[in-house]
Amino acid sequence: MSNRNISAIGAAASAGRWRRAAPFASAALAAVLLAPAARASDGPQLALPSILPPGTLTTHAGVGGAISIGVGNIAPADGVSESLDATIAGLTGPFSISTGVANGILAGGSGTLSVGFAPAAAGVYTGTATIGLVSDGTGIDNFGTTGLSNQPVALQADVYNYATVSLTNGGAIGTLSGSGVSYTLSETVAQGAAMPTALLDLGNAASGLADTLDGGFTIGPGILSLAGFSAFSGLAAGETLQLSVGFPTDTVGQFSETVTLAPNSTDPGGSSALAPVTLTVNLDVTPVAAPEPASLALLLGGLTGLGWIRRRKRRPGGVTPPSAG
Repeated sequence: MSNRNISAIGAAASAGRWRRAAPFASAALAAVLLAPAARASDGPQLALPSILPPGTLTTHAGVGGAISIGVGNIAPADGVSESLDATIAGLTGPFSISTGVANGILAGGSGTLSVGFAPAAAGVYTGTATIGLVSDGTGIDNFGTTGLSNQPVALQADVYNYATVSLTNGGAIGTLSGSGVSYTLSETVAQGAAMPTALLDLGNAASGLADTLDGGFTIGPGILSLAGFSAFSGLAAGETLQLSVGFPTDTVGQFSETVTLAPNSTDPGGSSALAPVTLTVNLDVTPVAAPEPASLALLLGGLTGLGWIRRRKRRPGGVTPPSAG
């Protein structure tokens, strides 16, 4: 094609009269020349924002966290749709801005904004993030920027207290001492006595909005009769379950046995392992006391006297016959 024809086509396109211009020798050249005129008549193809609602943040008192807000540009990826700029333009509630700007989100793409939260106490916290949105044609159609409507996004954080293991003596048998992660249960009993049984209450001592307590036991070798020491879950704050420890009395001696609890603190966000808790059980079975020698002699003397009296009573009338002479 001659320089003259190209100049003529360019002039026609600039004047908006390209449909009446002479036929193009090349389809590719036609696309290059016609596209700006079509865009000029149609106006900008604005970005189309899509906000992904954030989920609820689940955390613990004293443990910080973040809430992510997904921002998408769902305009068609056709090369002429504008990009999207997103910012956190406003924020209410006990939250702070972590990532406040996500610019240059191309059509079909996405970006992320985020807010942070550092709770001091358990509870449910809410707020609102206002997302500012702008369609940006820089480098695409050169129409510049166009403000879009702001969009509010609801925020929520559920803050839990960790579960807390407690162990108390719920009966009158045995002496329980210790606290925290180490307890000792002691009992002294005479050989041959009826087997005493201690009743212990294992509880979740957490308060307020709190995790549930789960766990399982590891039991060392020993002679104790144990009940209730099996895996458990879902023990809510303030709840207890009963454990029993029976003390056999048939063998004289001192015995010790250790039970270890592996506890977990569980909430909708997951489960956290807590420090192991040990219960050491000490049993002292004492022999039945044997009579002392003096007491034994007195007992034998008493039995002999009783036997003599019984023999006298067997004689007729219970009277001793007179001696001869």
